[in-house]
Amino acid sequence: MSKLQNVTPEQAQGELANVYADIKKQMGGVIQLFQALGNSTAALNGYLSIGGLLKGGHLSAVELETISLVTAQANSCEYCLSAHTVLGKKVGMKPEEILDARKGTTSDPKAKALISFVREVISEKGRTSDKSFSELQAAGYTDAQVPEIFLAIVQNIYTNYFNNFNGTKLDFPKVDSI
Repeated sequence: MSKLQNVTPEQAQGELANVYADIKKQMGGVIQLFQALGNSTAALNGYLSIGGLLKGGHLSAVELETISLVTAQANSCEYCLSAHTVLGKKVGMKPEEILDARKGTTSDPKAKALISFVREVISEKGRTSDKSFSELQAAGYTDAQVPEIFLAIVQNIYTNYFNNFNGTKLDFPKVDSI
């Protein structure tokens, strides 16, 4: 059971009602996470703003979903693992690519460099080795993409921690633990 009471679309007023209307246009509905974040329009808008900025950045949708899956796995966030499994499929990831991101294993050199780098950023709290950064660069990641990788990690840590705290009810099919 969630710790915070959701603010449903029917309860939303003012600016939050407008934010929910935009979400409904884009997604068809307002997921449980957004209803829980709806307790603070500032928090919800912050999360959505980061997502919008990243979508207009230098990372592909698959790379962003890979980061989300790696981060959710590292933080044991059932909600985000379930959500990003669905979203990963929507952006063209195959089931084995989704599992590879979660397990940290892949035969694709570029994906491997990204997964390894993200895992190290999380485990070492940003203090990555020169080796992992060199591997990221050798795989083709640019200086413009590196800050976006960090921003995507932070955005996902935010929702992972929030969902783990809140016990946010799943909107998506539950994924198996690995």
